[in-house]
Amino acid sequence: KRRSPDQAKQKIWLIVDELHAMQKLEFLEESLAELRKYGGAIVLATQNVSQLDKIYGHHGTRIILDQCGTKVSFRQSDSEIAKRMSSFFGQREFRETQEGLSYGAHEMRDGVNLSSVERTRSTISPTQIMNLPDLEAFIKLPGKWPVIRSKFKYFKQKSITDSYVEGEESKSDLFIGDNFISIP
Repeated sequence: KRRSPDQAKQKIWLIVDELHAMQKLEFLEESLAELRKYGGAIVLATQNVSQLDKIYGHHGTRIILDQCGTKVSFRQSDSEIAKRMSSFFGQREFRETQEGLSYGAHEMRDGVNLSSVERTRSTISPTQIMNLPDLEAFIKLPGKWPVIRSKFKYFKQKSITDSYVEGEESKSDLFIGDNFISIP
């Protein structure tokens, strides 16, 4: 059901970390663009894009990643993955000027030739991605914003409870359909 304009202003966030560790989410390939219309925002995180290829196939992974407007890449150790991430950041065009000298038998025959050639180069090279320090990433926002390199700070959160507390054996109760099952 379509949300009202007031409801659509409020974002509904779905954050999926370690996407590669989950089974295939059938809705993902088709639904990312649709969810935006209804105020949905999805954050997908994975350690390695190749792991998504195993689940969604190369084409399916490309569909998913192409629908993600913001791209963030931390250091990649695999050169093929770094090339793939580099392609997400796009190309930049530049003009290269070349100078040629020619010498003749007479000094009046000497000459200088200037020419310029338009070239393209990766905005962020695979090598730059592979050489990022810890807690640094390249970020590309949708639209005409430039790619930036950002540093993140790690902060240790205060512990609010023990990480593991061994407890007594407990009974669990489970409903399956209309049946109540007690598990010792």
